[in-house]
Amino acid sequence: MALKRTCPNCDGDGCVFCRESGLVWFGILEDILGLVLAYEILDATDATEYNALSDANKDAYGLIISCGMVNLLDGSPSRTKLWNIFGEGTDTRTNLEILVTFFEIPEEPEP
Repeated sequence: MALKRTCPNCDGDGCVFCRESGLVWFGILEDILGLVLAYEILDATDATEYNALSDANKDAYGLIISCGMVNLLDGSPSRTKLWNIFGEGTDTRTNLEILVTFFEIPEEPEP
């Protein structure tokens, strides 16, 4: 089951994550399990930052995105490794943090 909701990155104004539509698919099962499609991680990765990685970190990154679906819930091994590869303040880390905001299920508005 999936539905569309306002993109939490741009608040509906349009950005790279929502493909300029202002809306994102909200897959209930995927969000509960913390699963992200590998292409979303690839899209979130800054090419310059990737090119600056050590060979070991490039190998670890390649292994993670080769899985197809990646668990990015807080404390998961994949998230921990990606957060270690791309340190705080990098564009990639910021983009990945935006991706995990999709796991936060919005509260129902008060009547």
